[in-house]
Amino acid sequence: YRAPVRVLPHIWEPTFLDAAVAEMPEGMTFGYQPGTGKRRISVFEPNINIVKTCVVPLLAIEHAYRRTPALVGDVYITNAIELKEHEFFRSFAGNLDIVRTGLTSFEARYNTPFFLAKFTDVVVSHQWENALNYAYYDALYGDYPLVHNSDMLPDGVGYRYSGFDARDAGTLLSAVLVTHDANAVGYRARANDFLATVRATAPANIAAYARAVERLFQERGLHADEG
Repeated sequence: YRAPVRVLPHIWEPTFLDAAVAEMPEGMTFGYQPGTGKRRISVFEPNINIVKTCVVPLLAIEHAYRRTPALVGDVYITNAIELKEHEFFRSFAGNLDIVRTGLTSFEARYNTPFFLAKFTDVVVSHQWENALNYAYYDALYGDYPLVHNSDMLPDGVGYRYSGFDARDAGTLLSAVLVTHDANAVGYRARANDFLATVRATAPANIAAYARAVERLFQERGLHADEG
């Protein structure tokens, strides 16, 4: 379209997440809960194409299970109802210990806050050249341990592994299962500090968008208060 492109901050607000949490049944709690023993692991990738799929997370969880089987509980792969009917995917997944032992279930699409609250202790994610993701922010907002490969999250926000390295991700996941609760306070503080920078109400973000709107009007020979 030969239109000018402007880079603006990625913004997020917990408005809709808070609304979903407010509608949860009594007794359901959104937010990470420390605990011992087996931890439930969820994957929320859409599984539409290679950009965001559950393949690397499955391999990572498998590696973690082989290293620390006593700490891996139920594994939930969401957005995977159609995927599990694919012959080659069934062949791949069916050879994983976490599938053969019945730990893993392949689920439909769910309301993320609900699924976090009801079924999740740890989130494992993977992306390819799509490193900005509101699902990360939702998980961090709830203090859930997030194992990810996004270089757009600052160091220390979530737990980062490298690229497509499922072994690295699995080793990291094992460490998270063992040590996260001892580090939860610092983890929460770093996540909250980061989330403050992406809020739509953050002064820097307001200023950036205000400048962009003003520039748009100037380029068209208008004033911002017109119209």
